[in-house]
Amino acid sequence: MGSSNHVQWTRWRRLSQLCFVVFFLALPFSNRLGQVEVLGTLASLSLGPVTLVDPSVGVSSILASRAISIGIASGVVLPILLAVILGPVFCSWICPWGFISEIIAKLLRRRHQPRPHWLSPLRWSVLAALMTGSLLLGLPLVATVSAPRLITILPLEVIFLGGAGIGNLSLLGGLFVLELALPRRLWCSTLCPVGTMLVLLRWPRTLTVGWTQRTCRPMACGENCVTVCSWNIDPKNMSSYSGCTNCGACIQGCPSEPEASMGFLAGKAR
Repeated sequence: MGSSNHVQWTRWRRLSQLCFVVFFLALPFSNRLGQVEVLGTLASLSLGPVTLVDPSVGVSSILASRAISIGIASGVVLPILLAVILGPVFCSWICPWGFISEIIAKLLRRRHQPRPHWLSPLRWSVLAALMTGSLLLGLPLVATVSAPRLITILPLEVIFLGGAGIGNLSLLGGLFVLELALPRRLWCSTLCPVGTMLVLLRWPRTLTVGWTQRTCRPMACGENCVTVCSWNIDPKNMSSYSGCTNCGACIQGCPSEPEASMGFLAGKAR
């Protein structure tokens, strides 16, 4: 699928993020008023007869219980299909914590830095450690530290329990501390097990960012495609597992004319 740099990807993405923020803020109030067709958080959400389960939380829960639940197994199907087809767009278009993380990075005016080589091994190590711990301890550790779950369960606790639970509030506070103390968006790009699991679901037919050398003018734009990337990824040297979330920032920032040098591609292996 081609793209033009006239498409305001950031504007549409912000609208999508804000819609999900409003949705999960309003959900507890609607539940309090008797609406029970939609229930839950971004770890597990019931939409009438359909249940959606975050794949990383689902795997962690199965390992913790050492049994495959039909509900969890069926609940991860649609989220997995979304990631397989569109990539980890959950992180850049849906996740409320991702939205907060981006705002913090902008307020702190954190700029592009070269991407250290140790980030990829650290990402896989964190996910492996949490999954191993879930199996050994019998606890769904991924669900415990999931930023999407924490940020969407607090409104429910406030409305139905009269206040945020100390455990979830402490974990969320810890995430804010890490967001402020660590390099730009390191939690989302490297440490978050939710995003890492979605990155693993990429395959050769997954929608991805494509780069065209013929129309690329790095001297004209000053490598703008790299500097605008939240993950500090260079689209010219990107692998399937670099962590690209298809946010579209690099495409929007590409000045090449008359044809954008970058766009979204489906059905091509990288």
